[in-house]
Amino acid sequence: AFAPDGWHLPSDEEWLELEAHLGMPLEELDIYGTRGHSPGELLRPARGIGFNSIFSGYYNHCADGFGHIAYESHYWTSSTNADNKVIIRIVDNHGGIIRLATICHGGCSVRYIKD
Repeated sequence: AFAPDGWHLPSDEEWLELEAHLGMPLEELDIYGTRGHSPGELLRPARGIGFNSIFSGYYNHCADGFGHIAYESHYWTSSTNADNKVIIRIVDNHGGIIRLATICHGGCSVRYIKD
């Protein structure tokens, strides 16, 4: 993804910093899968910090289809794991924030950070 001048796609580490700020339990930060029970609530519209995550779902190129529209928001990070899979974040409608490494998500939302 190409960010506008003066902006960048957040790394996995920057997402971890945001999640810690939102109250994600420290022992859950580095794991993959569903983490936390309510930090994602603060990312939803009118919930507090102005992130205003909209449940736009994702496009899965492995299955050639869209999924989880109106249920989850999927966001790219600029990071990959040791297996060269892209690390993404999923904000679900139950307040969790899922950390996932994938090769199949061909279409996720972006949220840039000002440099």
